[in-house]
Amino acid sequence: MIVDKLGAPSQEELAQVENEQAARYVSGLRPKHKEPVGLEGLKALFPTASPSLLDLLSSLLRFDPRKRPTAAEALQHPYLEAYRDAPEDDLTVPEIEMDFEGQNPSKETLRQLVWEEVLLFQPWLR
Repeated sequence: MIVDKLGAPSQEELAQVENEQAARYVSGLRPKHKEPVGLEGLKALFPTASPSLLDLLSSLLRFDPRKRPTAAEALQHPYLEAYRDAPEDDLTVPEIEMDFEGQNPSKETLRQLVWEEVLLFQPWLR
């Protein structure tokens, strides 16, 4: 899905992947459809999004983590200007359940947890 929307990573980006098996796997991925990729792909995926949001997304969605902005840098982006100086007292704290972090799950349990998370966002995969 990532390669379909962003395009295949460059050889330079693949060189940053430390796991050789993962790098081989990713290098074999090719977009399934002849849709635009990169910023143009994001425009096609989110046609009603503002140019500022698309610019932020395109800077965040990069294979090479060294080319992504840090959280502090991302907060300086014009799209997030309204939140930059927001008083912390007024910010709602999202309810995120992270109880599994204290556990040492087996590979199968971890796979199941990831699958359940995927289903929250892609329910048609059931």
